This record gives sequence, structure tokens and C-alpha cells, in this order.
Amino acid sequence: MTMKQPVNLWTKIETAPASAAWFSWKLRFGKALPDVQAWFLKKTNGRARTVPCPLGCGCIHRVTKDNFGVCGCGDCEEIALTAEDVQVWEANWAGLGSRVRDALDLEHRASPFPVARVWQIGSFGGNALRIVLVVQPDRTAFREAIAQLVARVKERFVVLVPTIAHDDIESRELLGRVNAGLVGLETNFDVLAGARVVALTTAGELFSPYLPENQGTANAAEVTRVFGLLMKLKSKRAGMKAPLYDVFVMVVLEDKSQREAAKACDCTEGTMSGRVKELREIFGRSIQQLKALRRPILEMQTSVKGDRRQKRAPGSRAGGFADGGNSEEEGDGAPKEEYIYEPSENDP
Repeated sequence: MTMKQPVNLWTKIETAPASAAWFSWKLRFGKALPDVQAWFLKKTNGRARTVPCPLGCGCIHRVTKDNFGVCGCGDCEEIALTAEDVQVWEANWAGLGSRVRDALDLEHRASPFPVARVWQIGSFGGNALRIVLVVQPDRTAFREAIAQLVARVKERFVVLVPTIAHDDIESRELLGRVNAGLVGLETNFDVLAGARVVALTTAGELFSPYLPENQGTANAAEVTRVFGLLMKLKSKRAGMKAPLYDVFVMVVLEDKSQREAAKACDCTEGTMSGRVKELREIFGRSIQQLKALRRPILEMQTSVKGDRRQKRAPGSRAGGFADGGNSEEEGDGAPKEEYIYEPSENDP
């Protein structure tokens, strides 16, 4: 039988319902409930009519007047509930935004948007950059929220999301049109005992690359420099556990967390942390600053790939281009047939 993978805390927050019985919140957050209750949950006067089955079978139990949870399928046993268990609590997204704002010491410029589950929680660099929290239940709703933000907000902004689960090419393209950033709380914040939300990096490192004056420094020469270094890393992939090139693609271009990248590379999180540190030293930029160059790097990848396809010799096999000579490597040491990274099932 396949073991069910544990769900991390930020995913539980992102997928939380608007309101639920206290019994449901206990099932969702488990031992972490005391650490999120103070800022994420708000008590109401409502009484729940149903609660989920604690066995996780998907059944819904009807709450009786005597506070018993009775399952309609007839297979699950009744649940003895307390008056507290059936009290309704709401998800407090504003509370989450406040904790994130305080952890980053952002300017207090909070306001709701005329878009569901979207809030400005603060600003950075005076009023130069709006920091916007977006929490959506699925990818379709996320894309719609991003489209609304791009259409409505005239100032620069960065989107904060609990996880990047809903991020895709379409949403990135929309954000790229207005030079907006996307930052996941999962990789940049921790929830600690005592209801503390702490930032793992500074607001400056997270948001400075998206300020108008700093984005101007991401010129063609800098993108070319980073892209050239990346291609040289590619030629050194063989025989290396968690190759630096692959780590760059996953952590920077695909915006995976270090934990996700470690799992994909079948290595420890300690090894992945060391690889990320190496990347910062090689490129002379923080990971967040490299992420700010993601769009032009991807465009350069596409451009180079297109040029090489156009030069393919008639009748040559895939990857064989009529660009002079039969050498297996380019001048920078990168193998011809691996010049553009295209992940496959066999990649490490």
C-alpha cells in the first residue's frame, strides 16, 4: 500500500476552508494548532452541523443535539464531541498577513483588494513596492487573481503565496509583463512554538531586486554573464550528486524549495543547502536576485534553442546542427546536445 505523504503546514494553511468546526481544525493542524491559532483562526458564535471523519475516509458526520457525530454511510462509528469541538472558527487571513508584515518589518500599508482572497499587507522601499498576499484554493482561481492584479495595480508589486503549488507558465508570464515578483512563504518563513512567525531572510534580499531602480541593473550584459556561467556549470554535471546546473534550474528557474529540490535530486537537505551556497558564490548574487533574472534567462534559453534548431543540417538527427565542425562541445565546454536543459524521467 502506498504511504500517504505528510502535508506541510503552509499547504494546510493555503488549502484551509473559510470556516470550520474546531474539531476540523484540530484534524487539519494537529500538534501545530496552538502555534497557528493565535493569528490564523478567529472564533465565531456559530455551531457546526457537520464534522469530517477523523479516520480520513472522506465521510461527513452529522452533529446531533447531544454533540455526537453520526456518519450517514453506516460504516463509521459515532464520534463523541464536546461543545468546543462543534464551535465554528474562521480562517483569519488578515492575521497571517500581519504576522508576515511584522516578521519582515514592512511599512504598514494594509488594504483589501476587490479580488477575493487578495490583500495588500504592506509596502517596501517607501511606497515603491506593494507587497500583496494571494491565497487561492486552486490554480484556476490563482490565475484569475493574478490577471486581476496585473490589470488593476499600476504600481510595482510582489505577490506572496503560502506555497508555489499554483504557479505556472501562464501566471509567470502575466507577472513578467509588469516586472512583478512571486515569493513563497514556505521557503522563506518558519512557524515556531509560541505562535511566532519568523522570516528566514530579510525584506531587502526578498524584495530589492523588484524595485524599479534595481530592475534597471538587470541589463543584457548581466543576463549574458549569468547565462554563460550557467552553461559552464552544465558541462560539469557528470558524476556529481545534485549537480549545480540542475540545482539552479530547480531552485531559481522552477522556484522549488530546497526540500523539494533535495527530494528530486535524491540527496539530503544539508547537501542541497551546500549546493545553494555554492551557487551564491559562483554567481555573486543571492538566490532571490537570481530569481529576478529568471524571465530574461528563460528568454535567452528560448532564443538560443531556436537559433540552434534553425541551423540543423538537413537530414541530421535531433541535436545535430550544421554549425561548423563535428566537435561534441561548444567553446564554453557545454555539450551540444545538452545545451538547453529539458528535464526527463532519467535526469538525476
